[in-house]
Amino acid sequence: MRLQFLLAAAICVSGTASMAQMTDCSYKTRFFGTNATLKVEGGKPVAYRTDNYTAKSVTKQGDTILIDQARLSSVVHGKTQDGKWAIQGNWKLGKHSKDNVVFVCAP
Repeated sequence: MRLQFLLAAAICVSGTASMAQMTDCSYKTRFFGTNATLKVEGGKPVAYRTDNYTAKSVTKQGDTILIDQARLSSVVHGKTQDGKWAIQGNWKLGKHSKDNVVFVCAP
């Protein structure tokens, strides 16, 4: 929860909420009991995987990242208070949803 608040505050202060160009990195998080990695190359999301799943399709449309049948919406990109790049958004896959999921850059 604290990281999510700090990310939102950092993005508001730095003005980097634009999804036009994301920083290349492997962004990691843990949610729904699994580790997840969202890879960004060339400023765009290109791959997503969890401990037991690899996505076939990862694309960006506006402020939404589509991962197969899932979507990460209302996405913002910026730095945490610790200076790490991060991506935050609202996850939805079928009946499963979680707001304010934060993926943090792990070089």
